[in-house]
Amino acid sequence: MKKDAIYAYVLMRNDLKSLGAGKSCAASHHAGTVMSYWIRHHGNRAQKQIFSSWEGEAKGAGTCIVLSADEETMKWCVHAIQALKDQGCSSGVWYDPTYPSTTERGFCLMDVSVAGWALGPKDLLAPVLGDLPLMSNISWSKSDEQT
Repeated sequence: MKKDAIYAYVLMRNDLKSLGAGKSCAASHHAGTVMSYWIRHHGNRAQKQIFSSWEGEAKGAGTCIVLSADEETMKWCVHAIQALKDQGCSSGVWYDPTYPSTTERGFCLMDVSVAGWALGPKDLLAPVLGDLPLMSNISWSKSDEQT
């Protein structure tokens, strides 16, 4: 019997105008860090077992896919995956407590849900996440813009 592929997903917000390349990279890292912390400290036995298997791949860097979603879709997916916790699936949202934003009144720091995360067997997560697009792979390199 073939072992189910275990994937980590980041659900990056696509509806925050100020979420550029650098902030996206940082938010993705934060989401993964929160995922690891949450599962280690709050996960049930099945969730910890799935995490341990994923963490054991590729010297601690298991498969991770970054998907694009608006806030409502991201939160819906996270909630739907939480219903799969007894099957070892985990999910949550990374809230940046100091997300920098510019408003009509000027610059401020806000508590914003920037990225969701999910971990579990690909076949269990696919019905929830399968229609979400990959995050854009448009180059962020200034040198690539000239070519």
